[in-house]
Amino acid sequence: GYKFDIFVNRDCTVPFIRSFDVKGAIALLKKKECNAVYGVYKQHFNPYFNMMEIGSNGFLTFCKKLKKRPKSRQQAPIVFQLNGLFVYNVDKFLKYNSAILPKSLPYEIPSECGLMIDTELEFKIAEMILKQKLISI
Repeated sequence: GYKFDIFVNRDCTVPFIRSFDVKGAIALLKKKECNAVYGVYKQHFNPYFNMMEIGSNGFLTFCKKLKKRPKSRQQAPIVFQLNGLFVYNVDKFLKYNSAILPKSLPYEIPSECGLMIDTELEFKIAEMILKQKLISI
C-alpha cells in the first residue's frame, strides 16, 4: 500500500558508501529531474587509452577508438566506474524495466568509498581500510 517517488539500491558489496553520498545523490535526482543518478568515481583504467579487448581478428585492440589516440591517460576522455549506488525515479524505473536508464547523471564519490568487494584481494583491501580507519562512513 505504499507509493514511492524515489528508491535507492545500494549494493552490499560496496560497504564504504557514505550516507552523505546517498543523500547527495537523492538531492541531485530531485534537482535535475532526471531518471536516475548513479554513484561513480573517475576510473584510471580507460578504454580509450589503456584497456584492450580481443578484436574480430583475434588480436588485441583498444576498446574504444578516437580519431587521434591520446598520448597519455590524462588526455583521454574521462570515464567513470559505477560503484553500487543507484538512485531511481520509480516511475521511470518501472517504465524502462532496466537498471540502467536513459537520462541518468553521475554523482561522484571518492574511489575509496566506492571500493567493490568482488575478489579476495578487494576483501583484504577493505579489511585494511577498516583496520587503519582510512575512511569514516
